Amino acid sequence: MRDRKVQFDELNIQIVIITFTGGYWADNWLKDTGVDFPLLVDEANELYDRYGLKHSFWKTWQPKVLLDYAKRLLKGQSIKQSSGDLYQMGGNFIVDTDGIVRLAYRSDDPTDRPSVDDMLRVLSH
Repeated sequence: MRDRKVQFDELNIQIVIITFTGGYWADNWLKDTGVDFPLLVDEANELYDRYGLKHSFWKTWQPKVLLDYAKRLLKGQSIKQSSGDLYQMGGNFIVDTDGIVRLAYRSDDPTDRPSVDDMLRVLSH
């Protein structure tokens, strides 16, 4: 999304990142990724719960995820150390100015996210 920020800006879309771990970990993630979107911290996981995002040990450590991590390491990418609830699944949500959820994408595992093209399609309608 960072690489296509101009397209989101053209649609007058504000991207906000919500995480459950603040402080040192959030600051380092922002620095490491170079993301400049606003970051909100939900340490109590209230939004995660309200949006139906689950916890799963098995989905976090399934072979698909481990293979993804191995591929990243082989490409020379580092795996970022995490803090907080490692088993918290994420998601992507598009909420309009009236509070209506236009896209609710609940990740099936830590590597699962909708494509930027899919999100832009939803926003273009």
